Amino acid sequence: VPVGFGRSSLTAMKYRKNQKLPLPLFLPPLDAEPSKNPIDSDKMLELPSARGSLPAIFDKSLLYKQFNGNDIWTNSSILPYWMKEYFAWHKRQRQEMLTPSKWTEIRYLVMQTVNGNHTYCGGTSDRLKPVPALIRFAAATKRLLLIQWERPCKLEEFLLPPKGGLDWRVPDWLSHMILYDGMELGAGSKIRRNENTGVRTMRTYYQSHDGGETWYNEQLQPGEAAYAEIYHAVWETIFTPVPAIASAVKRAMDEKGLVPNEYAAAHLRVLYTSENRKEGVLKKWTRGGINCASSLRPGKPIFLASDSGLVREYGPIYGRERSGVVVIHENNPNPPLHLDRADVNGTDHPRPASDFYDTFTDLYLLALSGCIFFSKGGYGLWAIYIGGNLTCGYRLKGWNKLTNACDFMGQSGEPRADVFNGPLFLEPIDV
Repeated sequence: VPVGFGRSSLTAMKYRKNQKLPLPLFLPPLDAEPSKNPIDSDKMLELPSARGSLPAIFDKSLLYKQFNGNDIWTNSSILPYWMKEYFAWHKRQRQEMLTPSKWTEIRYLVMQTVNGNHTYCGGTSDRLKPVPALIRFAAATKRLLLIQWERPCKLEEFLLPPKGGLDWRVPDWLSHMILYDGMELGAGSKIRRNENTGVRTMRTYYQSHDGGETWYNEQLQPGEAAYAEIYHAVWETIFTPVPAIASAVKRAMDEKGLVPNEYAAAHLRVLYTSENRKEGVLKKWTRGGINCASSLRPGKPIFLASDSGLVREYGPIYGRERSGVVVIHENNPNPPLHLDRADVNGTDHPRPASDFYDTFTDLYLLALSGCIFFSKGGYGLWAIYIGGNLTCGYRLKGWNKLTNACDFMGQSGEPRADVFNGPLFLEPIDV
């Protein structure tokens, strides 16, 4: 069974198959809202409604590991020097210049999805995967990178900057002023043509078929790690899930017996071009996807994510038929909503942020597996990049190839590790 992605996606890989992922994988959110109803000020917290509309109680000492106080990028062995320098510069600029009296004295690159202006903003991967390319551009032009979402809501409802990481948030006092400041640019070619402009604020909803990977790699300096190699470290420096999503990931892993880097995953986007697939076809593709995922980690549990409710329902049944374990995360709504579906049934009434939590929960459950089979779309490859184990993946784009591509591989004789007591995330500030 082919493992890896070949020359089209990954180059100069330095990672070993089934390497252990660094844990905790995620870092503490910066300025996450404090609990309004503490059960125990040291450990037990009730999630605030703004970032956890579904009440949940979690043990902070099990969910989060305390941050060591250093900037995240300082000891990274994979991030390039120029990027570390930019992160340090970004931190100084926020502290010294991002104030109501001085903000007009510096320049900005703002990653936006704005109500009214943008009728299509893309899905989660479309929006967030290009972050390394935008960092490279912002550093080259000495612009402060900020992220400003309105569709479906603020990004801060799902992800936050980690403590000691890059703070990309737009302050409330600046939000309205920068919303339409300067000029809006879309495609990457437009960004590059205007990189030396004196315009204070460049606003973009930049997206590309590969998240800017090709362009980023074209700019590499001698000895510099490629886009795919640095992606995990970049993500860790910039994003961590809000408490509501972090606790959902931890709860799902505990309930399903999933241990980081000790299970395989399959992402099957089967409704990519048609929402009217026949049941027999969907089941056939489900069997093929699960078989290929099983080949990545024989005998280990398989986490299945899909845009089809039928696939998600049938996957565990097929797993039991093969004496294997296939688990899903019970989504609500089911399947998880695309981020562009910001309204309710075509009306102007916005959906609550909690309706989109499962999109990010599934993303982290895929990434934490460390070994992923995926088909259509970029979501599965993006999860591999976030997880950081670049050599344990399998992709088949053609559905016809999937039917007989792999055999189901059951118990390998290795004991199943189904208990994980360590934290997945570092302790958030102010939670």
